Amino acid sequence: MRERVVGFEGYLAKGQIEILPHDRWYLKDGRFDSKRVLRGGIKKLDQALENGFDGLRVSGNSSWLGQDDWKEFAAYERELNRGIVRYRVIAICTFCPDLRRPSEIVDMIGAHASALLRNQGEWMLMESYPGDRIKRQRQRFASLLNAHEHERKRIGWEIHDCIGQALSAVKYRVEDVLHQRSKSRMAALIKDVIPMLQQSVEEARRIQADLRPPVLDDLGIRAALSGLLRQFESTYPGVQVEKEMDDEVEHVPESLKTVIFRISQEALNNVAKHSGADLVVFYLTRRGSEVGLSIQDNGDGFAFTAESDASGRTGMGLSSMRERAELSGGTFTIHSAKGSGTTIKASWRMPS
Repeated sequence: MRERVVGFEGYLAKGQIEILPHDRWYLKDGRFDSKRVLRGGIKKLDQALENGFDGLRVSGNSSWLGQDDWKEFAAYERELNRGIVRYRVIAICTFCPDLRRPSEIVDMIGAHASALLRNQGEWMLMESYPGDRIKRQRQRFASLLNAHEHERKRIGWEIHDCIGQALSAVKYRVEDVLHQRSKSRMAALIKDVIPMLQQSVEEARRIQADLRPPVLDDLGIRAALSGLLRQFESTYPGVQVEKEMDDEVEHVPESLKTVIFRISQEALNNVAKHSGADLVVFYLTRRGSEVGLSIQDNGDGFAFTAESDASGRTGMGLSSMRERAELSGGTFTIHSAKGSGTTIKASWRMPS
């Protein structure tokens, strides 16, 4: 606060800023008491108005919150959101998704007029709407949280199964070396360690590339996608690839480059596995503030419906591509019919 707020000490001395520990504000005898907190907030507002201020700004952090108090705290947040419009108060509630269950975070979105989510360095606004719109917003956020949780588990398994086991083998081999008296035997054991360490290095690089392809940082999105398309043509020589990519796409946010790369990977994988196509037309364009990705094939196509996509019954990763596009602030469409090929399009509008 001292670094971010100019004149912080003066505000603190005049009582314009007050910082309260959670065990004084939220808790009584170690338990959360929602009614006491609400009464305390009204009292603080009355004091501010009496002292000539226009109102009260409040920022609360929930990292202290235990599972036993969650149900009452969620009810408190809903009551606070309903009643705050009657008072001269601006309130911000902070939640860490890593400390809460996905269903709990989704509940909090529904309990507030709007929510800001920081995802891969980018801020995303989520607003509460009546009826189906809030349901879709909740589903969207739940999908994001579940995807993050799945990714954390996958990375954990990969580190344990690949790098962890290789390093354990190195550890035991080094311990064996320390118990040897023969220099020739020690040299032979140490020599065996080198390929084990090399394997660990390669596995670490593979996991890093799965998270974010290094070529995106080294050469940019156009070079990364060109390499992906060349690799696709080399692996599937019976499929011709035509591509067009604008130079301006290099200036999109870094997090969006990863999204575009992953959607392209999944779409090409679908072409190879399901389409029977011999031609793929790939476009990545930027027209003003609009970034567009289009991947079209001349394959068999399939009977696509919005219902099958939403339920995931296609089994072709379409819902995964849609989630990546929409969770990064874009739109996603699929056009396909049996015998007519498939076209996948995603678009994003960049800030001016």
